[in-house]
Amino acid sequence: MKETIEAIENDYKISFTMFAEGYKFREMAQILQLNIEIVKRRFFFARKQLYAQLKYEPKITAF
Repeated sequence: MKETIEAIENDYKISFTMFAEGYKFREMAQILQLNIEIVKRRFFFARKQLYAQLKYEPKITAF
């Protein structure tokens, strides 16, 4: 799994690893000096790249 995370683009990897370490999006935005929407977008794309590398299809359920 570590190799898979290392393969993510660096901008995306930073948001993903900070989230995994327990940072909130607002905290990450302050630390990285970025807009919170950019941090969320980078996290989303990091997760998308992980899914692609792991060939994982998330199940979408209706509420």
